[in-house]
Amino acid sequence: MSEMSGKSVCVIGAGVAGLVSTKECLASGFEPTCYEKDNDIGGIWNYKESSSQGDPSLYASCVLNTSKTMTCFSDFSFPEEYPNFPHHSYFKKYLNMYAEHFELRNRIKFKHKILNVSKTNDSETTSEWRVTVQNMASGSTSSLIYDFVIVCNGHFYDPFIPDIKGLDSFEGEYIHSHGYKNFKGFEGKRVLVVGLGNSAGDIASELSRHAEHVFMSTRHGTYTVPRALDNGLPFDMVGIRRLYSYLPEAIKRMVFYRQLNSRINHSNYGIAPNHPFTMRDMIVNDELPTRILVGSLNMKPDITQFKAKSVLFEDGSEERIDKVVFATGYEYSIPFLETSTLTIEQRFPYLYKQIVPPGVGPHTLAVVGLVGTNAPVVPLLEMQARYAVRLFGGHITLPPQEQMKSSCERRKQTLEKMFGREIRFNIFVNYMDYMDDLAADVGCSPKTCWYLATNPRLWWKVLAGPVVPAQYRLEGPGKMPQSLRNNHGR
Repeated sequence: MSEMSGKSVCVIGAGVAGLVSTKECLASGFEPTCYEKDNDIGGIWNYKESSSQGDPSLYASCVLNTSKTMTCFSDFSFPEEYPNFPHHSYFKKYLNMYAEHFELRNRIKFKHKILNVSKTNDSETTSEWRVTVQNMASGSTSSLIYDFVIVCNGHFYDPFIPDIKGLDSFEGEYIHSHGYKNFKGFEGKRVLVVGLGNSAGDIASELSRHAEHVFMSTRHGTYTVPRALDNGLPFDMVGIRRLYSYLPEAIKRMVFYRQLNSRINHSNYGIAPNHPFTMRDMIVNDELPTRILVGSLNMKPDITQFKAKSVLFEDGSEERIDKVVFATGYEYSIPFLETSTLTIEQRFPYLYKQIVPPGVGPHTLAVVGLVGTNAPVVPLLEMQARYAVRLFGGHITLPPQEQMKSSCERRKQTLEKMFGREIRFNIFVNYMDYMDDLAADVGCSPKTCWYLATNPRLWWKVLAGPVVPAQYRLEGPGKMPQSLRNNHGR
């Protein structure tokens, strides 16, 4: 049993991040209590027929845009009979199985809302946290003391709608994608979808089968990635390979650009970005080019102005529009934390390695889940949780506070240079780089050179095969049993 046995941890939220954080706490000997304001686990994956302010929301037709092989937890695979890209209902069942397998539900208090989290006093030497919790059923509140806190409240609940000239005078209807459930009510309408992320592509493709016509407004454009690539393999199993990470950045860009543009010339469809190709210029969508090809959907540049019944675009064109769906991302906030604990400016969270608030000492609070990537999110959240628990256990030494703050500033400047006004990328990380960086601190990096000498078959799998989450269970804390390790090398 760990030296942390008996130490209490408050986990806030029972979505993917909260579930895996609770599980990792238990595995390391902590005593976690998870608080969830909803009546079930899953967070955004706990689908409801209607959306409400302050809660995450999902559209009915949503299908995972990463494959089950690459999206699973590192020590708990999807059932073999599940499709490669499961519908959201399958993913919720998978989370239920995960919670049951690791006996997590008895650690979760449902219908409990966190009102405030603060240090027990103002001293920087204090490591305990006072957590104020409201029982939503009874309305009563209580104040509890915890040794550690992991914040997993998500970031898909506070919709962001940009301030565009004339929007207040627009006589049509507009919603955020947060409020979109299905095509009903859009039949026969002229619809504008604003944005070109994964949700925007899905919603526009679906609506183009039922609306009179659909337009998509995008500031920069994107490349579409089909779910199936070489020989029908899921695209992420083809593209996320350790061997590729050793290539020079220019070579990687060239390879992926040619692969993405070989199926269709994106410029001919009006989708291609108006800047040199970068690895973030991608959405997963099988339908969008076809919907453009058959004439039910057209691309438009950025909006300059709304009128009463129409929209003006930067290219000078004007279109009559009945309904608008803003797929423009979300605000990032953690309302129960004071700004002295965590600073968020212009939707940029000041978090060292996207986990640790640098200005709080000692470091007994971590944030898991305030991150975005160009690849599967679930393994990334799991690695964040493993990092947090190792940090709490005293196995990770952080640099001085000023150094961590400087690291956050450099990251902010880098993202601004890369993405400019696209502040939805303020939580973006490169999947492989980020996973390997955290894994080195956790102590679970695959030992590729060692495998070359001891198990060449495993070495080749790790180096040239898909970087499946189980690669991060070959070594270090929580490594898989030898029998499963041998199976991984076959």
